[in-house]
Amino acid sequence: MDVDPLFLAVQDRMSVLEYEHWKREFEISTLEHAGRIVAVFQNKGPEFHFFTFYGHCFTRREVVDALRAVIEKYGCVTTTTPRTDPRQQRFNLRIGFKQTGVDNENVYYRLDSI
Repeated sequence: MDVDPLFLAVQDRMSVLEYEHWKREFEISTLEHAGRIVAVFQNKGPEFHFFTFYGHCFTRREVVDALRAVIEKYGCVTTTTPRTDPRQQRFNLRIGFKQTGVDNENVYYRLDSI
């Protein structure tokens, strides 16, 4: 039986049922290095998020390419970061996102072009 390599990459983050729901709800693309998935980019419409594995640090070009694909399809990209995580907030601003709002839990961002 073949095992989905994407599931192998995310199995410590979600159950099989959560994984199946996630794959139905989001458009998912992956970044591979040395034959293994090292990052996952996910979007639901213009809402975009990503996560990495194995301590992989991707290049600006890799994230820009993923964001550009979403902008081309939906006209913009939106994302959120926890209000308590200034590192993620700085990353979004460096990429070019503009802050559009804040609430008790999250900071909201939008990017119209890259």
